[in-house]
Amino acid sequence: MSSKIFMIKNKEKLVAMDEKKYVNELDFQDLIEEYPDLMPGDQINSENPRKWLLVKRELGIPFEEEGNKLLSLDHFFLDQDGIPTLVEVKRSCDTRLRREVVAQMLDYAANIVSYLPFEEIKNTLISKYDDITLIDDFLDEDMNENVYWNNLESNLKNGKIRLLFVADEIPKELQTIIEFLNNQMDKTEVLGVEIKQYLAEEEQTKTLVSRIIGQSAEIQSKGGKTQYLTKDTFLENVDTYGKNFFILLFKFASENDLIINWGTKGFSLNVKIDNKNVSLLQGYSNLRANGQIMYSTINSIIKKVENGDEVVDKFISKALTIDNFIKINGGFMFDLKRNLQSDEWNKFKDLVLNTIGDIKKNGLV
Repeated sequence: MSSKIFMIKNKEKLVAMDEKKYVNELDFQDLIEEYPDLMPGDQINSENPRKWLLVKRELGIPFEEEGNKLLSLDHFFLDQDGIPTLVEVKRSCDTRLRREVVAQMLDYAANIVSYLPFEEIKNTLISKYDDITLIDDFLDEDMNENVYWNNLESNLKNGKIRLLFVADEIPKELQTIIEFLNNQMDKTEVLGVEIKQYLAEEEQTKTLVSRIIGQSAEIQSKGGKTQYLTKDTFLENVDTYGKNFFILLFKFASENDLIINWGTKGFSLNVKIDNKNVSLLQGYSNLRANGQIMYSTINSIIKKVENGDEVVDKFISKALTIDNFIKINGGFMFDLKRNLQSDEWNKFKDLVLNTIGDIKKNGLV
């Protein structure tokens, strides 16, 4: 049975909007490609709403290693944590929107994890978006691009993916299967996205209403809240070199009123200016797929600081004069495979303090 929603026009006229089914599947797919926010990221994760980056529509997925035979997925997205998100779109009138679409999606998922090379996904993204767009419009300001690629590679390797069944109406049979899969699968998130279309033809108005299907109370309680590290739990997950470096860094941060924001695998080191945090560095524990490391954070400086590009250039060039500090993706890293000597540590502290001085001198945009 069709439903209605209502809008109040000019504060005086109540206008009924009737639910209308999508005319064809391609129109529905076009909507998802053009407006990915129709897949409500805030309903998937209210604490950290999901953002979407389209990798490709009609992605060809090999179903054997280096095979030429391909499956075709409607849409392949990534979120801001590098979690591959597979989207299959069906209209409610499609009789396949029951068991068949589930088997189809599981086929896609198994073959993406097994046979789709990480480098192919990365190269597709780089050719689709230039680096500036990718960094400025999608990645969080304290997310290093190299960390993002590492996250993506790790998620693929470990089968940490998301499956979204998108339809104008999710039938009860499919909802039951989605909830069952979510209860049984620890690494893979399975959800339905219901996007209803309402029209008020006289007013020439269209409204789209999205909701997530399949997050039962049991599933939500199982997930719980995101567990962020503390200084103690972070230090429990680094080796001796990591402890020696990070203990000194935490002491330095405390002495200079720097702010540490904790994440699930590491932290960002920030300076507060005019009640806004500007991120300088990121430290990661061995909870990260490729192990402990320290990265510079350049995006926050570029976005928030006047003449941020110049500040970043100076920050990087000075850092690269310290032994074992390596240039990477427009910034620098220290792999924590040895201890810093006393003079190197002093040079590093001066580098951070001088960069903070440059940030304060230039001011925020």
